[in-house]
Amino acid sequence: MITSSAPANDAEGHVRCPRFVAILRRERSQSLALAARLRESGIAAVDVESTVLLSKLVAAKLVELLIIDNQIEGFLTGMEVVQKMRTAFVRIPVIVLGSNVEMLRQESNVLGPITFADASKDTDEIGKIARRVLSRPPNDLDVIPERARVLVERQIDLPVLSQLVVRLVGYFQAPMDEIPVEEMCRDISIDPRATVVLFKAANASANGLLRQATTVRDAVRLLGVRRSIGHILNAAVVEGMGVLAQGLPVVDQAWHARRGMLIASASSTFAEEIERGHTEAAFVSGLLQDVGILALLRAFPKDYRAVLQRWRAVGHLKLPIIERAELGCTHADVSAAMLERWQMPASLIVPVLHHLEPAQETARLGIDLGLHRVMTIGEAMADLIDAPHASRRHTLDILLAQYGPEEHTACREALMNATARAAEASRLLDLQLPSASELERLLRSALSTVPQPIHEELVTARREGGSEPVQLDSP
Repeated sequence: MITSSAPANDAEGHVRCPRFVAILRRERSQSLALAARLRESGIAAVDVESTVLLSKLVAAKLVELLIIDNQIEGFLTGMEVVQKMRTAFVRIPVIVLGSNVEMLRQESNVLGPITFADASKDTDEIGKIARRVLSRPPNDLDVIPERARVLVERQIDLPVLSQLVVRLVGYFQAPMDEIPVEEMCRDISIDPRATVVLFKAANASANGLLRQATTVRDAVRLLGVRRSIGHILNAAVVEGMGVLAQGLPVVDQAWHARRGMLIASASSTFAEEIERGHTEAAFVSGLLQDVGILALLRAFPKDYRAVLQRWRAVGHLKLPIIERAELGCTHADVSAAMLERWQMPASLIVPVLHHLEPAQETARLGIDLGLHRVMTIGEAMADLIDAPHASRRHTLDILLAQYGPEEHTACREALMNATARAAEASRLLDLQLPSASELERLLRSALSTVPQPIHEELVTARREGGSEPVQLDSP
């Protein structure tokens, strides 16, 4: 991305000032040399004398990239300057130069696009890094609406994830042969909460053990590495959502806990039984996809309850459409902003951000279609149980029709099995949810809603290669 130094016009023809690279280094001679080298390559760049001037330039939206030493003159470090920018919702790319890059990277809790580089590199090398950063295409996460980010950033007492959970998320995304199992077991062993979660899962009666697992290594060997990581991540997410829900009416807390567990359980059950995919990834994605609802209830308690009331009362209305119209963003947008705040990887954030969108759009974005299918089925099932209506029943039928009539029985069994899995997961995670039989009763009652034919949707489904909706009438 080469920045011209000539003034440009905006869409309305007004002259606007060009944006540039701002450079703030401890030794001003280095700033001047780097600015000159960048200008030689056609990139507008200026030396910034102080954090005060930098603040004014950033506020005027003139800076498109900041290059800053971590050790600068004054009371603040470079990282603290960046933190203040992020707190003010400024997300321009930043290059932080330091003497210990790995330590900076590990200790950083700053969000948004940031690159770390060795401060001892010469001007040419830093110039190359700047050009690479400027030439990067927009990131998938850049499409998270700023309103959703602001909504999340303005909330206080947001839970934070432990360093163990952050490391486990990284392992969760890695190929099996790249996971350092012994190191992972040591890390879990020194975290009391994670150890308790793992032992509880490993020693559950469903595993049919003759003796209980007494070491973390035994528990991991019994459950498997990914399942072990999944159990700990799920517990951390549920704990975080419990903190988010504090202060909300008990009825809202119970409703959201049940909804989240049903979505996660349906997603993982369909992943295992129909898609033959990764159940742990589907479960944690299902748990996370509606966490934004809690943030919306905290931020707009009166307005969002009115949104939910309207959605429940008018069956053909879609929740995200009402959310966007009334609040300016959807719960999927806010969920993605929450995950970004928790420094989750893009591989988790992007499917959550787009889980309400059609399959064609998610395919274009490179999202795994199987994961998208199970997430949408999980949400449709929870929607139907939350507010039974013929239109919502029809939506679920259309989604299940993707698997064809030969999977009719399997889909029905997966729905019922999801309620049992939700009850079992809630027991392991110490959630006060209804029993498996009560959840199944709720599902059967919701499925007894007779869908009304919606001809245009049926025609569209057939045109896209689908079949007739799979009718799952309750016996």
